[in-house]
Amino acid sequence: MRLALWATHAIAADRPLSEAIGAALPDVDAVEGGLPRLELWRDLGERIVCVDLPRPGVHGGLLPPGGPATPAAIEAGECLFGPSLGGVLVPRLEYYGPAGDEGLKLTLEPHDSDPVPIHRLEALALADIDRRFREALLAHVGVLESLHIAPFLGSSARERVDERLDGARWALPPGLHPRAMRIITTAGLVVAALDEALTTSGGLDAGSVAARERTLRSLLDEAELALAQAATAAAIGLAHDAARPR
Repeated sequence: MRLALWATHAIAADRPLSEAIGAALPDVDAVEGGLPRLELWRDLGERIVCVDLPRPGVHGGLLPPGGPATPAAIEAGECLFGPSLGGVLVPRLEYYGPAGDEGLKLTLEPHDSDPVPIHRLEALALADIDRRFREALLAHVGVLESLHIAPFLGSSARERVDERLDGARWALPPGLHPRAMRIITTAGLVVAALDEALTTSGGLDAGSVAARERTLRSLLDEAELALAQAATAAAIGLAHDAARPR
């Protein structure tokens, strides 16, 4: 998600895309691939780099379903794409180096895909994204309360989320719309919390475990959709701001 925004920012500001990769991925030790495809998109006139967070069986994403890149994107859970030209970059994370001195490497693998009609993306309104996400958040919390189930079940997951949030570094580019920034950070925190909450089921009975997991995964789908849509709307805003006469 960060790389899509930083790449769009670099294109808008006429900055090297290599700088965008470094700014977006400060916690990654090595990056392979990606730069040639990003530079090709820019050189062919692509002004926006978008992100999607596809999941099995989840509809409503930004990429057309069933394309050649879909299986790899679903397996990774994330992809970047150039909407006007087509093409997808799928990230793959892996550790390298000797035990005790490991580094984190990100490989961005190119795949073919059809273009995405720009009017579909420009129809994403931050107010609508915000409203839908807030409604989903309230509805899912209401379901958990009606079942008398706490998301973290008294486990150490809550402490792990707090640690992640205390050290959170969003590394987002300047110039983002404030509402987009708020949706991105809120949805990102919810995703982090749900990832941790789903690691434990506590001492619940089987029926409660299933209901809790179903509710948390449904909310995770909504949070990731809001994250991808808000990031795309923010990228479009950056590109439009750069195109305005000075």
